[in-house]
Amino acid sequence: MELVRHKILVVALCIQSLLLAVQSSAQGIGNGQDGSPNISGVINSYTYLLSDAGRCENKLHVADASAFNSGDLILLIQMQGASIDGNNQPSYGTILDHEKAGNYEFAKVQSVNTNVITLQYALIRHYAASGKVQVIRVPQYQKPAVTGTLTCPSWDGQTGGVLVMDALDTIVMDNNINVMGKGFRGGVHHTAPCIFAIRYDYVAESPDPQYYAKKGEGIAFYGNDPFTSGRGAAANAGGGGNIHTTGGGGGSNFGCGGNGGWGYPVDGSGGEKLVYGLGGYPLTYSNTENKIFMGGGGGAGHEHYGNGTSGANGGGIVIINSNSIEGNGYSIFARGNNSASAGAYGDGAGGAGSGGSILLSVVNFPNKLFADVSGGTGGCTIAQGFGPGGGGGGGICWFNNSALPDSVTVLFPGGLKGLAGGGVYGGSDGCNGGILNNLQIPFNNTYPSVIADFSLTPIYLTDYNITFASNKIITFLNTSSGGSSTFWDYGDSNSDTIHNPIHTYSSFGTYSIQLIESNAMCADTISKIVSTEFDIPNIFTPNGDNKNDFFPEINWNYESTITIFNRWGQVVFKGEKNSSNWDGKFAGKEVSSGTYFYIISFMNNEGKEFTKEGTVTLLR
Repeated sequence: MELVRHKILVVALCIQSLLLAVQSSAQGIGNGQDGSPNISGVINSYTYLLSDAGRCENKLHVADASAFNSGDLILLIQMQGASIDGNNQPSYGTILDHEKAGNYEFAKVQSVNTNVITLQYALIRHYAASGKVQVIRVPQYQKPAVTGTLTCPSWDGQTGGVLVMDALDTIVMDNNINVMGKGFRGGVHHTAPCIFAIRYDYVAESPDPQYYAKKGEGIAFYGNDPFTSGRGAAANAGGGGNIHTTGGGGGSNFGCGGNGGWGYPVDGSGGEKLVYGLGGYPLTYSNTENKIFMGGGGGAGHEHYGNGTSGANGGGIVIINSNSIEGNGYSIFARGNNSASAGAYGDGAGGAGSGGSILLSVVNFPNKLFADVSGGTGGCTIAQGFGPGGGGGGGICWFNNSALPDSVTVLFPGGLKGLAGGGVYGGSDGCNGGILNNLQIPFNNTYPSVIADFSLTPIYLTDYNITFASNKIITFLNTSSGGSSTFWDYGDSNSDTIHNPIHTYSSFGTYSIQLIESNAMCADTISKIVSTEFDIPNIFTPNGDNKNDFFPEINWNYESTITIFNRWGQVVFKGEKNSSNWDGKFAGKEVSSGTYFYIISFMNNEGKEFTKEGTVTLLR
């Protein structure tokens, strides 16, 4: 019961420390080592995680650590990995669990060895490498000036799509920050022979471009080339248009994506109005979950004549820690891209990309700054009968401030649906994005990872001289690291919180020892087996040198007997209690070297009888 109570306490401490570890870092969390330069272009370096990283770990195995050094500030962020309903039905693509998708945090680098990055402190969250986890080097500025457009590489399925910076003082904007269309990718259009038919599938078992256009990309990774087909929206990715010439759905983020337009009527059934690409599902943001996502890509329009268009890319992510941003009327763009309009003959147009995400952990905004996370506009078609693209959903702008700062204007509307020949032909606009406050950037700079370990020494063992007392005494040496609290379970219904204890066992036996070592955030457990049974040597040398001259050379304190047999089963020695040590003689004469069999029986002070059998080799 005591062990259970302690484990509950450890969990409670972990939860409490997690809240402490993610306190707002609104004045910069770096050390300013990169100075106050003029900056433009790409300022981050990127790699990706090769193996999972659990909470309280401090080692990251990455693809390429050449751009990382001791003292660097990094961002971990998992881009994908959500699970969705994969059934070919109307609920296809609804999010069952975000899993670890959207997890992110800052960390400090302690050392780099080949492609292993060791962190100064433990991770707060869990990351699954299969979910595309980026490790991004974050510049640690003092007072940088943005003199040319700042941006990031486009997301390529492994890295990119995220711009992140840290400044101890002020970021002076003399130009824009722009990650528009750097997020999740739109579905790619494919030409196929013209077939006049209708298909209602939400996900295609066989991605035949004659019948199905490609979905966009989002937080659920679900296909290849690069994405699978069918009208269903996979999480925040827009669905592709189905046959015949329907529009693709828009991607989503905070706001939903718009549906694509109707297709060409082929059989008078009205089915062309039921097979358009669906808009992406809105993602849920909260201060409790504290996850962040790129904008979803739009689905492609369905085409037969090479005039359809691909879905557009979603907006990327911008994360800034700083004491102040002097906006000077410039903008941070994380818009979703507009999708291109279809060509002259007539095919379906792609859905627009969703707006991305902007996180501003900043204290002061002394002058005007614009933040734009609008959804893109769906592609248009030349005439009714060919489906336009759906609008992209709006993204999210998240402040650590308790309310929107007066000098900041946020643009977050959903994108407009495309038109067909200048008029409406199905389709829908994307939903508006949103603004959140009270952002807390996850960053642990207090608690190291914990590794529990210990060794033990039975005090009563000294070479081959074993003295039995009324109890068995064990010294435990705690060799753990990173912990500040210790709990021992000795396996005999006793426990302790001493760092290096000495414990007395009242009975002979085998016990499972468990050590729980913890700090306020992390805990680790290790178990080992200890036996308080006595050990018997397997060799003795009765040569008169006062070393190992008797077998088993024990100072017996219990009722005991020992019987020695030669290899023919003849008894060559039998002793009791303090006469229970053999000197290598039989009938007063030395026996020859060789192997002998023994049976030792004794009763301890609790009345428990023990028997030990084995062989010993006599050497002269």
